[in-house]
Amino acid sequence: MFVSSFYQNVEILQSDLLMPFSSVVHGFSTRKGGVSTKPFDSLNLGMNSGDTPENIEANRQIFCSALEFPAVSLAHANQIHSGNVAVVDRPVSVKDADALITNTPGVFLNVKTADCVPILLFEPEQKVVAAVYAGWKGIVNRIIENTIDTMIVRFRCEPSRMLAVIGPSIRSCCYEIRLDVADQFSESEVIRRNRKLFLDAKKAVYNRLENTGILPKNIDDCECCTMCEPKRFYSYRRDGVQSGRMMAVIGMRK
Repeated sequence: MFVSSFYQNVEILQSDLLMPFSSVVHGFSTRKGGVSTKPFDSLNLGMNSGDTPENIEANRQIFCSALEFPAVSLAHANQIHSGNVAVVDRPVSVKDADALITNTPGVFLNVKTADCVPILLFEPEQKVVAAVYAGWKGIVNRIIENTIDTMIVRFRCEPSRMLAVIGPSIRSCCYEIRLDVADQFSESEVIRRNRKLFLDAKKAVYNRLENTGILPKNIDDCECCTMCEPKRFYSYRRDGVQSGRMMAVIGMRK
């Protein structure tokens, strides 16, 4: 189950799957609590959104401060809708990657979204965390499977111990797709309604997490549709180039 909390006027969504681990910092931002003006109001965290760099930097400082770690500790992925995974041990910006993994305390992984699915992973025995950016192309390109496989191979993680939390994203109520996209997903992941096709990205993510060995009881979802709640979330589908970005972050304290 997810809880919504306010820290210094910043709304942060967190999962009770991860909250019992005092060393783990995690959270999903909303659009509330920042300094950006319309149409990016207010906690826009995406550099390529069209907002000013000064606003975005200030917002990142605000968000990270609310989670009690410095913004300079963030590691970023370039997010190109691929299946590429990077393992990092310091705060860097990684080109051509859609998922980040670390076992280094003090490094905070993040992905930025405005409809695509953010996924945070934690393996408590090996103390490894990951942040995954899963748009439909990334799902098709096996970004979820590749991330978990990398955690297994590089850090001896066990999928049955992994915890996975899914943040705000566009849901099947709004995620209309073309036939060529629908053909890349199973029938159970595509909904036909009013002669239109809609992707159930949540189900697609769940299916892949479970197929890799993560237990259903260890998966949590915020149940929030970004497109349905314009006052709370950014949505590229809804707002186009005027959309800001939310951030999903996970890391371990030193």
